[in-house]
Amino acid sequence: MSSAESQSAVGRSAELLLAARLLTLGHKVATPLVDDHTVDLIVNYRTTVQVKASGSRDERGRLSIALGTPLPTHVDVLSVYALDAEHWWHIPRQQVGLGRTIKLCESWQRGPSTWLDAWQLFVTTPGG
Repeated sequence: MSSAESQSAVGRSAELLLAARLLTLGHKVATPLVDDHTVDLIVNYRTTVQVKASGSRDERGRLSIALGTPLPTHVDVLSVYALDAEHWWHIPRQQVGLGRTIKLCESWQRGPSTWLDAWQLFVTTPGG
């Protein structure tokens, strides 16, 4: 299996893990028919989600997630799965910023850790 195939498999497995978790929490979950590399799931008929997975940490223990480009405006939530710790972050698009890489850590008192296990984002209206 090539590196690209392996990354694709990890990404798809994270999507399925998130879909399963959301379904067990009572949400409706759909997947787009076409993989356009931005929307991976649609939750409760309205919230669009991009899913990322990473096990790569920097020297300070922060999870590093490469976005490549800023999150598209039609994506409401970025959900990130930490492969090494089995944690989820759910970050509203407005909080992601414009960087190509984001760093997340379970022990931060402020910032991205605010969104650690933020399952409540799927109950609210997108963008608000």
